Amino acid sequence: METQTLFMEIVKELGEGWQYVKPSDEHPDYTGCTAKHAKGWSFTLYLDGYHKKIEVWGDYPRTEATFNGHGKETVLHGDEYPKRIYISPTRTPASIAGDIKRRFMPTYEAAFNLATQRIADKKVSADKTSANVAELAKVLGVEANNNYPTELRWSNGYNSKPYIYADFKVSDDSVTIKTGSVPLDMALAIAKILKGELKCH
Repeated sequence: METQTLFMEIVKELGEGWQYVKPSDEHPDYTGCTAKHAKGWSFTLYLDGYHKKIEVWGDYPRTEATFNGHGKETVLHGDEYPKRIYISPTRTPASIAGDIKRRFMPTYEAAFNLATQRIADKKVSADKTSANVAELAKVLGVEANNNYPTELRWSNGYNSKPYIYADFKVSDDSVTIKTGSVPLDMALAIAKILKGELKCH
């Protein structure tokens, strides 16, 4: 049976919701395909001609493109990825599909759900961070830098004597503050806040 025909039959045997996605016409000799499910699941079927085995590995959700141009980011690491499985292509499509459902899909679904939850958590954290940046920027009277959306800088002006500045690195639940030399009265006020002797609000 021709490779892509075999893959189509395997995907058909996987059951309702599964769709065969043929490889790009730009790579006519590619011996793989993608199987996609309506729930978002996706994995690759690849015929390894050297070892004469069908190799199966999963595709997993990634974060949206990051502001620093690194593109989409993975959220699973190391052993959290299910191991690939290998199946003889001489078996029937129904037998191969059954092996995929039994040996691959349970661990794949668990990893897929873990990645999905982590992305949701990252979205909640990012939204909270953005809200914190906006609130802090309003108090400081500064604007956020689009290139560094979690960072703010405030200063009293380069011509001020003494010149005071502070850099703020904002997260969803805290802010890291770095500053240069400040007057003693300001340092004492900061010390009292840190000791809880001076209320922040």
